[in-house]
Amino acid sequence: MNPAGNMHGPPGIVRPQFATGDVAIRGGEAEGGFGRGAGLTHATHRTGHDAGVAASAGATDLVRSVAVRSAGIDCSDGDAAGRSIGRPTLGEGVAVMCHADSDLPVLGPGITTATGSSLLLTASDGAVSRAYLAEPAKSSGVGVVIFPDNRGLHPFYEQLACLLASHGHVAIAVDYFGRTAGTAPRDDSFSSREHLGKVSSETIEADLTAAIEQLRASAGPGLKSVFTIGFCFGGRQSFLAASRKFEMAGVVGFYGVLGAFPNGAPGPAQLASGFTAPVLGLFGGADQAIPAEDIAAFDEALTDAGVTHELVSYPGAPHSFFDRHLDEFTGTAQDAWSRTLAFINSHAAAA
Repeated sequence: MNPAGNMHGPPGIVRPQFATGDVAIRGGEAEGGFGRGAGLTHATHRTGHDAGVAASAGATDLVRSVAVRSAGIDCSDGDAAGRSIGRPTLGEGVAVMCHADSDLPVLGPGITTATGSSLLLTASDGAVSRAYLAEPAKSSGVGVVIFPDNRGLHPFYEQLACLLASHGHVAIAVDYFGRTAGTAPRDDSFSSREHLGKVSSETIEADLTAAIEQLRASAGPGLKSVFTIGFCFGGRQSFLAASRKFEMAGVVGFYGVLGAFPNGAPGPAQLASGFTAPVLGLFGGADQAIPAEDIAAFDEALTDAGVTHELVSYPGAPHSFFDRHLDEFTGTAQDAWSRTLAFINSHAAAA
């Protein structure tokens, strides 16, 4: 134990092994687990694992449906009025049962039912943006803010909010572009390029604060701890939310860029000295945007700052291995999801 009480030891490299069709994590946690100095984990797999629990596309679709239905999430295509459930066509404040979405990997059952609805968030600067709130029938006392990738509030993240809610966590997915693109639902034809340049750390922090306030209003006094989860552009924002001022119970980042941006804006590796929340980072080993040396530098910075953390690199996995349904990397996504849930459960208990 170090003086802060975090377990630590030699950084080490743990190599979880997966047999064909086996989605369990083998080998346990890194030496020192999630504690200081847990270091960089390289998850490895053998051919066949990343096909997941089904060998064909048809079988995968079947297993996905069964897995989500067993979580208590309504898997029908629409509600009694024939509307698509959990999709951006819903108006604000219309709460409906969540359902399975084909973009999600097969991630296994939850523990409770979940409902989701679109709503409008008003930030401290007066800006209004659309968000998606998913609430569990039985709460864990955990709230999660979801930072999407650079598409903003895509339907995928609405479904992810529902999936988190099926594990008892009230979840809200935010949008970055309400100030410039409005609050209307968007489809895949939306181009974020012109809007990304108008997003700033100040606007993201204002939206994060509004989302946290919404979680507390929705969950009431039963909300004991708040986490962030982010992907790509949102993964970077999630890491940055580990800053002391946000008082997060923990942050999870999927393939968030770690270094300084070309405009000089510092990244998580440069700002880690100001982090206090535990960090879980999940990266693709074949992601050219996040080289191994950047992950190693982040690991070193977090260790020097005494921040509880685990960074996982999946050999051969590309950028966006989780938020796009790639059958080849289903097992990788499942491992990352298992680690995410374990991280939340571990640090929620200590929060």
